[in-house]
Amino acid sequence: MSRSRPLLLLLALVLSGCAYSIQGDAVPGPLPSSSTDPEAPKIPSTRKVADVDPCTLLSKDDLKSLGAPKADPQRQDQRIPQSCQFSMNGGTVVAAIYLPYAETKKKQSLGREVFVEKYSTWLTCTQQGPDMVCTAVVAVQPEKSLLVALALQGASEDKVTATLTPLASAALARLPAA
Repeated sequence: MSRSRPLLLLLALVLSGCAYSIQGDAVPGPLPSSSTDPEAPKIPSTRKVADVDPCTLLSKDDLKSLGAPKADPQRQDQRIPQSCQFSMNGGTVVAAIYLPYAETKKKQSLGREVFVEKYSTWLTCTQQGPDMVCTAVVAVQPEKSLLVALALQGASEDKVTATLTPLASAALARLPAA
């Protein structure tokens, strides 16, 4: 009998679990997700990109580490829609409102994710003739990103990346919060 008592107690506990009822009314709709998509870019605050003039994303002060301007900033929409080129004595910079972040990752498969001001940023660097060209694509909306590219002649990837990061940060700061 002493062996059956623990079994009865266990059976009673299991069966009593079946009598539990949930309080309140059922609410229609999907259940909230406790996990996030690991592939989704990190966007701390969505930024507005509509009607942004890409030539206003960087200032002379932002670009002073690249020397004096060779020319005024010029729109380059025929090459990249919504873009502007800044020609400096020490290098060339392009700023643009760009493709979705996920699309950029697919197109620039040799890149890697880094963070600029806590925003997911796809960084790609390639040697193009004498120039090292690095591109930072910052996720600012699910459907748009901010592109900042820098070409420096005879520079290492580390030097270009170190110069590019503050430029991307400055351009991001000029995009208004949504």
